[in-house]
Amino acid sequence: MTAFSTRTVLPTNQALEDEERLRFADLIPSAVLRWSLYFAFWTAMGVLNAATAVTDVARLGVPSYKPIIYEMSSLYTIGLLVPLVVWLTHRYPLRDKVWMRHFGVHLLALPVFSLAHTGGMIVMRMAAFWAFFGEYYDFSNSWIDFRNDLLYEFFKDIGLYWVIVFLAQGWLYYSRYRGQQLQASHLQNRLLEARLENLKGRLQPHFLFNTLNMISSLMHEDVDAADRMITRLSDLLRLSLAAEGRQLVPLREELETLQIYLEIMQARFSDALQSEIEVESGVGDWPVPPFLLQPLVENAVRHGLSPRSQGGRLRVHIGPIASDENTLQSSSSGDRQDPSQERLRLVVEDDGIGTSLSADEMLNKGRGLSSTVERLQRLYPDTHRFALAKSPLGGLRVEITLPRHPHLSQETL
Repeated sequence: MTAFSTRTVLPTNQALEDEERLRFADLIPSAVLRWSLYFAFWTAMGVLNAATAVTDVARLGVPSYKPIIYEMSSLYTIGLLVPLVVWLTHRYPLRDKVWMRHFGVHLLALPVFSLAHTGGMIVMRMAAFWAFFGEYYDFSNSWIDFRNDLLYEFFKDIGLYWVIVFLAQGWLYYSRYRGQQLQASHLQNRLLEARLENLKGRLQPHFLFNTLNMISSLMHEDVDAADRMITRLSDLLRLSLAAEGRQLVPLREELETLQIYLEIMQARFSDALQSEIEVESGVGDWPVPPFLLQPLVENAVRHGLSPRSQGGRLRVHIGPIASDENTLQSSSSGDRQDPSQERLRLVVEDDGIGTSLSADEMLNKGRGLSSTVERLQRLYPDTHRFALAKSPLGGLRVEITLPRHPHLSQETL
């Protein structure tokens, strides 16, 4: 067997930012339609402003095309600059402890925005006057007029800039709120899928067929034992259904499900399967995702122990991590957390045939492992650890460390 090193699976901050934010692309998937609507919006705003301006200057004898060009050039330039201001607001949001520093960034960006707005208007107006009317557009007649016109535009742009910033900030909060709702909904769907996969795994024809065959054989030898196995199979299905709708369950419930599953597997493999569960005291109330251990144990039995005629040994160890060990582990795995935070370690290992696959190949191949990793990433981003390594027993070792509280708020749990 080819040995492989420990693989730690952690989500990136950028991936979490992407998942937690609702975008216009989520509302309007077509990029052509999005930008067409955006262009239509600024065109409509320009037409409305131009209609008002034409009415105001009509009595002064000013040609109508001039206020139209003035307003359309101004609104189109703003439309070009808004995405940049929105990006800057998302990059430097006015929130939490950094709002004063980010506010300074926006103060520096404000005059740049105003100069870009004024410059864009001038270029568009010069191009429009020359292209459509063969005229030369002069923004100001003298340096004093030019300075005054720049200040006039700057004072107008102050309010415009902050309106864009606050609208972008409001959208940022709303999009993250909606994104977290969608994330919680997706997590709920993944939990339901895990439950269905769990039931499917138990109701797969070969599993159910072998279990019923075993019960049928026991009926002729030990009716009481067969009756107990039917009861345990019923209990297993009942617990699977009872976890529906919950993202976290006490560890003792997860261990009860695991114990029932091992009892059924023990009856199938008889003495060929030796299992031991070691749980340190004081962790029975620790909240863990339901069906966290059973897929890992099933993977060990199916791929590590079943191929061996002599069976093998399965070991599950669960216990808290000491503060000093927690600090060391956090620094080695890149977790950003308080070293004093309570953490729980769950280890599933076997002395089976192991694997020659790399950690990435195992995660891509095994649906149970990949689903477990995805659920942990969503519940405990940046605060959990999932590692695959060769076990000291000889087979595969899966190690998970979890904090007491997940990433999602308790209201969504």
